[in-house]
Amino acid sequence: MLNNSIHSNRGDGWGYGVAVGREGFALIKGNRFYKNRHDIASSGVRDSGYEASYNYFEGAGDSYNVDVHGGQDHGWTGEDSHIAATFTYIHHNIFDNIDPDHPNIKLRGIPTYICLIEDNIFKHSNINDAIAHNRNITYKENIFAWNNIYDWNGSTGNYKGLYMSKNWESSQNSTTYLPFEDNELMTYRLGDFDGDGKTEIFKSIKRDGSSVGEWFIAEIPTPNNYSDYRNWAWQKINSSNKTVEQLGFGDFNGDGTTDVFNANGKDWYISFGGSSGWDLLSSNTTITLNKLRFGDFNNDGKTDVFKANLEGWYVSYGGSSGWERINSSSKSIEQLGFGDFNGNGTTDVFSANGKDWYVSDGGNSGWQHFGTSGETINKLFFGTLRSTGEFGNQTNIFIKNHSYYQIAESPSYIWTPLIFQ
Repeated sequence: MLNNSIHSNRGDGWGYGVAVGREGFALIKGNRFYKNRHDIASSGVRDSGYEASYNYFEGAGDSYNVDVHGGQDHGWTGEDSHIAATFTYIHHNIFDNIDPDHPNIKLRGIPTYICLIEDNIFKHSNINDAIAHNRNITYKENIFAWNNIYDWNGSTGNYKGLYMSKNWESSQNSTTYLPFEDNELMTYRLGDFDGDGKTEIFKSIKRDGSSVGEWFIAEIPTPNNYSDYRNWAWQKINSSNKTVEQLGFGDFNGDGTTDVFNANGKDWYISFGGSSGWDLLSSNTTITLNKLRFGDFNNDGKTDVFKANLEGWYVSYGGSSGWERINSSSKSIEQLGFGDFNGNGTTDVFSANGKDWYVSDGGNSGWQHFGTSGETINKLFFGTLRSTGEFGNQTNIFIKNHSYYQIAESPSYIWTPLIFQ
């Protein structure tokens, strides 16, 4: 369905601009939709789906713009009742309407593969106002949204949510996360777990009542590449009871592949590429994950582990060496930020005391004055997203200012609104 104007379909219980039936799949591109009950809908049965891209949704209907039916709509029971299609890809669209009773996008179940929502522009200000799933399903699997713009007013919009480059970089700043007030979508991590130079999605699944969990990865879909989608599937790489929230991620051996880190309060373990068994990385290490930070503090291409206490800052290089004291600062881990603020490839340590900003290069130098700002560290976010929407090599600083974010960007680090135009 290419380059059409589709409008005035408002039948009660029907009213579809485009409907993908049964196990069908459609490319829906470059259309204008308005005054439809649903602009786009699909059956939601297994092996169905669509790619909706470069469309303009004007609204003036009385329901969701983009809809994916679920198994419950067909009266199915058991596992199939949770299905909402196999693959749905929604990208580079403009949703120029707000209906307070209906989000722009609604999934009535769980995709058997992926629903990816990226590079869209929404007039809604919050992800949960723009995108909804069936709230009767307690786990929000396989629904992902990133690189979208919100608060669109016809000429400008705001960056909110996760922003990432499709080509994975092993540095800790490959993603920039600008949190919403609330986000009900699935928890996941990104990395290159199979060493192919591309970004994969990592998820952990542990069903209610199950004693065994599993880890899966999937490659991120690309536009106009759906001919074989029925054969796509999540790749199981490991069995583990550890969930995403309980794990650390990094390249601990420098081979370019993302590894999975586990600190259990007694020892550290590593699963290389997330697919190997647990290998002991360091023993008698009682510090838990929430008290650790990760970065490359000696620029050797490996992820190191950082801790802080009253005696100073310590690094375990590659997570396998003993603790080496690199600084005598008594600032705690919660008082610090991390990133590459000078672009030399080494992780630096950042401090904000409510009056001034300071940086310790590589964590081992004295404090260098970095700027003046009244914001404390707990209000700040860090990442390599630039005000142009592109990604750089240096870490920038972000703060939420009411309905939008501001950026302090290299080299001036002066607060300016982070606005999409």
